[in-house]
Amino acid sequence: GQKNSTENAKGFLVRQTTK
Repeated sequence: GQKNSTENAKGFLVRQTTK
């Protein structure tokens, strides 16, 4: 949604898990 560091980190973690 917003360009927040928390959302950024969340998306990064999700990408790592879905890798």
